[in-house]
Amino acid sequence: MYFPLNLVFFGSALQKCLKEWIRTNHDLGEALFQLGDPPVRTVREAEFLCDAMEQASIRLPGEIEAAGMVSTPLNCLCCLFQSLTTPAAFEVVESRGVPLLSSILEQSLYGGQYLPDDDLLFGLKILAAYHHLPTVRHIAHAVRNRIAHDHYMWPVIFAHFGEPNHPHALQLVRALEKPIPDGIAGASFLKLANEQYELGNLEVHPFSGLDGCDRLRQSISNTDPNFRHEAMQATLATTYLAPNVRDRLLLLASRHPDAGVRIEADRIAASYQNPEAARRLADWSLDPRFSRRACQALENAGHIDRIPKATHNEGFATLALLSNTLEESDRFGVIPDQLGIVDTRECYWPPVGEVITCWLCHFSCRTDIDAEPETGVAFVTDQVSIHPDPAVAALSTDDLYAFYCAWHAMGDDAAREDVQSMAEEGHQILAEAKPI
Repeated sequence: MYFPLNLVFFGSALQKCLKEWIRTNHDLGEALFQLGDPPVRTVREAEFLCDAMEQASIRLPGEIEAAGMVSTPLNCLCCLFQSLTTPAAFEVVESRGVPLLSSILEQSLYGGQYLPDDDLLFGLKILAAYHHLPTVRHIAHAVRNRIAHDHYMWPVIFAHFGEPNHPHALQLVRALEKPIPDGIAGASFLKLANEQYELGNLEVHPFSGLDGCDRLRQSISNTDPNFRHEAMQATLATTYLAPNVRDRLLLLASRHPDAGVRIEADRIAASYQNPEAARRLADWSLDPRFSRRACQALENAGHIDRIPKATHNEGFATLALLSNTLEESDRFGVIPDQLGIVDTRECYWPPVGEVITCWLCHFSCRTDIDAEPETGVAFVTDQVSIHPDPAVAALSTDDLYAFYCAWHAMGDDAAREDVQSMAEEGHQILAEAKPI
């Protein structure tokens, strides 16, 4: 890899920034922000990052004071651990920096040195991503002692252990299975246990005992919308329980106010040839918001004959595709509240060079139960395009087609254009296009 001579001989801006922090303990977050949050590319930059982490360890607990700072220094250094762009830099940080970070967390977990919950859990997330074995012990200690047990970062930490082939996932399950943890950490543990059991790595599900089944019952009984994901995982876990326990919990889940939980309960019950569950799935399939999931469940349960013909209607299938995309997207991640078709056309589409059928569909999603729903207009063919700018929804129908045409044609260059300028650009592209 080529690096400029001035970087090699005089040091990069990142090196100088880290060196200055080591010397003066200035506001590291502000300094990195002014540099545009640079990546760690070279071995020398990685070495300076490790030097800074070593200095952070020496400065504890004073290092963590962040009054008036953009972010704590430890948080900033952990962010840099995620910004390595070369194997050589990764090797340095993995061999030297990761043990230093682990040592800092040990001082907080076992040695009485205070760290803010955000720093402690962010550090655990980094160690989990680097497959650092002592992280299992650190997490188990934190969970057992209810350290930040309801912190938002726990699902992120456990998600790293849920990645394919994480070498320590099973060890973490074993470390936490007795007693079963509670809080957000406990809900994250349930999801990991479900994944490991599904992969065949566990002979007995950690929630299959009396305490575990009672915890599942509590999770399914919790109707707070903020805990719908936990209720969903608890419902999924019934698959791995004794039939009498499973059926009682599925009946409870089938009465949950969240539609997603009820569909999951019906999916599992139908897979055990419950005719009433199969009937309800057929009803669910007629709502485009839930249709894809319900149809897949019927097919998997051997009830493909119960899938209504109306689900094959092109407009219906388009809305079902949009709903599925919204639910699985990182930006929304929820089933939409409302869906509808704005317009459909068969036209020559310059970005792909052929005639296609395209749809404009409006939607409304409530990503936060305490906030107003997000609305938008999506462009749908066999794929879904949703531009993040809320001003798009205010465009006329013709302008919407033109806007999405420009967005598809211009790619990354479109980021520099405002919505109305892109619509005008799209009109020009469509006017000049000549079908081949």
